Amino acid sequence: MDSIRARIRDRYADVLRLVQRRATEVDRTAAFPHDLLDAYRNAGLTAALVPAEFGGAGLSHREFSCVVEAVARHSGALSLLLIVQAVGTLPVLRRTDFPRREELLTAVAREGRLLGFALTEPASGSDAYNLQTEVVPGKNGDYRLTGTKYLITNAGIAHAHVVFANLREPGIRQVCAFLVDADRPGFRVGPPNHLLGMRGVPTASLHFEGVPVDEADRIGGKNDGYVVAMETLNISRPWIGAQAVGLARGALETALEFASRRQILGEPLVDKQGTRFLVADLAARIEAAGALVERTSAMIDAGREDYTAESAMSKLFATETAMWACERALQLLGGPGCVAGNRAERAFRDAKITQIYEGANEVQRILVAREIVRAHRADPAPPTSSPAG
Repeated sequence: MDSIRARIRDRYADVLRLVQRRATEVDRTAAFPHDLLDAYRNAGLTAALVPAEFGGAGLSHREFSCVVEAVARHSGALSLLLIVQAVGTLPVLRRTDFPRREELLTAVAREGRLLGFALTEPASGSDAYNLQTEVVPGKNGDYRLTGTKYLITNAGIAHAHVVFANLREPGIRQVCAFLVDADRPGFRVGPPNHLLGMRGVPTASLHFEGVPVDEADRIGGKNDGYVVAMETLNISRPWIGAQAVGLARGALETALEFASRRQILGEPLVDKQGTRFLVADLAARIEAAGALVERTSAMIDAGREDYTAESAMSKLFATETAMWACERALQLLGGPGCVAGNRAERAFRDAKITQIYEGANEVQRILVAREIVRAHRADPAPPTSSPAG
C-alpha cells in the first residue's frame, strides 16, 4: 500500500497541494470550492472508478482509497466530495443491464456530471427498509416519485441522484432504485444543512413531488433496490475507513509539529515519555486501521464476494480510531488545539460523522458479528481443549 500511496501522491501532487492550501478557508466559510471541483475533474477524479473505455480514470479500489486518504489528511470535506461522487456512480457501474449506463458513465467522465446517493429519510437511516418515499404507476405507463430524502450530500450541485423508494402497485410493495435527473419537474432541493464538520460540501433535503420516472431510469429489477443499496454501501465503507485514516494521520502530524516546538520544563514536549507513549499508541492504531482498509480494498479488487465482515470492520475500526486519535491530538495540543482553524480541530469535527454515515457503527457491529457467527457455524474450528483446560 505504501508504494500505491507514493504513486498516488506523485500522480495527483498538484491537486493535493491545492487541497492543502484551500482546506482551512473552505472549512471556515463553508462555501462550495468550485476551484477544487474543477481540479478534480481535470485530474479525472470525479470519474475515478469509471473504466477508461468510457473516458474515466479506471482506478482500482486500493488506488481510490489512497486518493481519499491523501485528501482527508488535510480536509475531510474535500475527500467527501470524491467519495459521494464514487458512491453515486457505483450502482450504475455494477448494473450492466441499466439502460442509461453508457450514457451516464460517459457524461460523468467526459462532461463532469456530478451524482448523489439518496437513501436516508427523516424517519429512516440505518433502517433502509423503512422508506416512506414512494413510486406509483402514472397514467401513461410511467411512474411518479413522491417523498423526501434527508441529509443528502451533493444536494443542489448533483446533476442526478440514485434514489431509493417503495414501488407501490396493487397488493405489492417493493424497494426500487431510480436514477433521477435534477432537472425533472417536481424535484426540489431544500435549504442547506449547517453541519458540525465536513463544511463546504452541500448537504440538504431532496423533495420529490410527483417526479416522473420510467423503466429506463430504474437500476435493477422492481425489487432490487435494497440489494443495490447494500451492495453499494458494502463497497464504499472502506472509503470511509480511508477517509478516517487520513483524518487521523493529519491530526497526528499536527500534534507532532506542535509538540516538537512546545517547550516544557526546558525540553520539547515530544521528548516527554508520556508524549512518546501516546504517539506510539496513535501510530500503531492508525497503521492497523490503514492495513484493514487495504486488505478489504484488495479483496474487492480481486473480485471476491466474501468481504462483508472486512468492509464493516474497516469502517468501524478506522472511524473509531479517527475519533479517538483526533481527541488525543487535541489533548496534546492543549489550549491552542481548541482554537478554530488548526488541522487537528478541523479533523476532530470532521471525524464525528464518519462514525455515523454509510451505516452507523452500531450497525457495523451487527454486521461483523453476524458474519463471524455465520462463518463459525458453517465451519466450526475443532476444539483444542476442554473449557476447563
